[in-house]
Amino acid sequence: DDRGSIGYCRMVISLVERTRDETHQLSSAEGALWGAILYRVFNRLSTFSRWAAVKSLAAKFDQPISAVLKRKGTSAYEKACHGLPKDRKEEFHAIAASGVTLRGRHGYRDRWGKGFCEKQMTGKIPPICCVAELPSATELSDYKTFIEWEVSHSRGVMTAEHQVQSRSKIFAMLQKLIACDCAELKKIGNVLMNASTAQPILDELRKLDTVGAFFAWQIFSDLVNIQHHCQLFAKDEILPTSVVEDSFFSFALFGPGARKGAFILDGGASAILEFDRDVSQAATIERARRILKEFSAALKRIKLDKKWKERSHGRPFDLETMEHSLCGFYGLMSNHVENVIELDENTSLLLEKIAQENDCVWPPGKTSGPSHSASTLERQGGHSWRPNPGTTMERIDLQNKVKETKKSSNGGANFKKEE
Repeated sequence: DDRGSIGYCRMVISLVERTRDETHQLSSAEGALWGAILYRVFNRLSTFSRWAAVKSLAAKFDQPISAVLKRKGTSAYEKACHGLPKDRKEEFHAIAASGVTLRGRHGYRDRWGKGFCEKQMTGKIPPICCVAELPSATELSDYKTFIEWEVSHSRGVMTAEHQVQSRSKIFAMLQKLIACDCAELKKIGNVLMNASTAQPILDELRKLDTVGAFFAWQIFSDLVNIQHHCQLFAKDEILPTSVVEDSFFSFALFGPGARKGAFILDGGASAILEFDRDVSQAATIERARRILKEFSAALKRIKLDKKWKERSHGRPFDLETMEHSLCGFYGLMSNHVENVIELDENTSLLLEKIAQENDCVWPPGKTSGPSHSASTLERQGGHSWRPNPGTTMERIDLQNKVKETKKSSNGGANFKKEE
């Protein structure tokens, strides 16, 4: 399960409810869009669980966010959430740490929450659902103050392997979205609701500073999830049905890992030696459509068609599923094949010669490339990663929210009968 996607789906319901009633009075689509953009440019669930802890403290003491933070040494937030075990308030520490995952690709992602997370993983304390919240447009200034506080205390606020843009650029982009009564946000929302295919929406999202193809697709996919897969909103309330259907089989944006994964499957295996090599979106979408056509027959040939049917719960193999699969495939190749080959001296020497002839790099991490090396795996404990037990509870909570929404008059007959 993608805990981050589950987190957004769980948070977006309350966000949309709040933004309808606040100063800007955003529509459901505009509120969900704001949440998806904000969530994905930070892309770190624990940032929003810490934000929820700050807000809980502010509500308890009836004080503004800045007063709860204060300066180091007298901060109610620091003492309650990050202080020594004998001093902190476990209720608020648990909220802050509920979004922590034990390990990320670069080791312990949130060391301050390591103890709480390990206790959950080992059964010393019962797991809890992540308590997190997305800030509304009217809370952006307070959220920025909070982010600056976290950074000043050396706590990460973004998913480093995805986000490389500066915080100042990100906040400038977010501020521009909500300026003049959210004029820019409402403009994009208008494109959302009047499009008939996915491409105009993705093109519009890519125009946002700091939002490239990868984030545009993630933002769009989050909207598809809450509209179609989770059915948290009435039909066509977030995205038109024609747009959703078009994104399944006709058009998508693939991240760099998925583009390289498709390239390798299409016979370009040498690309694994070149971490800096990129592959065009146009070439990838053609490859992706071809894979879609061949997928069912391929499953039958390798006798996995029944297993796929069980695991997919009726969901077709669409472009979003393929994007995740190809990215994972490329990650597997770049992580593990490299390590296996390096263990065989003769094969490694042969590949080094091939790399030299083709102006590539072997091993990939020798002079460039992302941190997908053996040292990273060792730092993470090899293959000992396990999902946070709270993920199952969060998925069940989301399923219950879906059931509640379907029963409400807001959903009505627009929802499908099946889960």
